[in-house]
Amino acid sequence: MVNGYDPLDPNDPDPSGDDDSDGLTNKEEYEKGTDPKNADTDRDGSKDGWEADNGYDPLDPNDPDPSGDEDGDGFPNGWEASHGHDPLDPNDPDPNGDDDSDGLTNREEYEKGTDPKNADTERDSFKDG
Repeated sequence: MVNGYDPLDPNDPDPSGDDDSDGLTNKEEYEKGTDPKNADTDRDGSKDGWEADNGYDPLDPNDPDPSGDEDGDGFPNGWEASHGHDPLDPNDPDPNGDDDSDGLTNREEYEKGTDPKNADTERDSFKDG
């Protein structure tokens, strides 16, 4: 077994499958050298498939620069990607939106360090806002 797969079985993993749900098939993971069991091989907050589709290197944790702001919306790339937003779309997230209905805008969630997709980031039974 190599990486949990049987190297003697040509269908393990299924080449057309996407075992880590990152948008790359297992065959594409092999071709790019990414980990088919880790959606974010370089751990930069962006899924491997998103990086490959947008011209970034899924093996380089600084591409895109997680602290940069590719779309100029005031949210760092890494923060956007790790919270399910598109670092290349200046309208995602909506800074005045409240994705989790906790009373804090997405901008306030970013500034306070809370999760814009979880109304109770601290799990203390109270909404963040």
